[in-house]
Amino acid sequence: MSPATTARKIDDLLSKAEKSLKRKRYFEAERMAGEALLIARQERDYQRMATIIRPLQKARQGRLALAVDIGGVTILNVPFTEGDEIEPGNYLVRPPMVGVDGRRFRLAAFAMDVPVAVVCHEPITQLGLCPLVALSGNVVVRTKIDPPAEPDQPDLPWLLDAMQALGDWAIESMDIQLAPERYIDELLSRIDAIPEHAGLHECLEAACRREAEAAAAQPVGGGRKRKAKP
Repeated sequence: MSPATTARKIDDLLSKAEKSLKRKRYFEAERMAGEALLIARQERDYQRMATIIRPLQKARQGRLALAVDIGGVTILNVPFTEGDEIEPGNYLVRPPMVGVDGRRFRLAAFAMDVPVAVVCHEPITQLGLCPLVALSGNVVVRTKIDPPAEPDQPDLPWLLDAMQALGDWAIESMDIQLAPERYIDELLSRIDAIPEHAGLHECLEAACRREAEAAAAQPVGGGRKRKAKP
């Protein structure tokens, strides 16, 4: 596929995603924007990546809002089997379930167009802190917060604060010494682990714009060795 044809495909996907977003078809919009983002990354088209990120974030925030509007928190601590029915809502995945179970549950819900907010925690530490975990294919993000006031009845504000804390730490723990392309790929992986976090998307958009500007300023055939900026 020629670069021009690929660019048209990306733009077409983004246009369709934006139309779906206006119709509040958040899952549809997220899938198309996500596909466009991956293609743009494969082509190292950082300018288009930066353009795609905002509607992708809006689609994810839209489907998160659908889950949040349901209210309450359901504790998930029994094995989830592919094909099980999933109810819309907000879920706290906890031991004996682990991070990979939380990810499988979230992805299964997305495949069914079921809006869910999912947070996973590991066993409470000896200091009484609650370790949170989120993962993607090659990244694991962990941080610790105070546990819910009622461990067996966590409330929705605590769950949303936990999700925010995970995303905040995913940003804070980034290695700013990475080369720009590796920095962008690391952000993509962390967003895949915590896709509802707005700040991660904002960091990715800024990194893509920096790389697009650097590429535009670089003479044809010139090389560059730069480090990422936070």
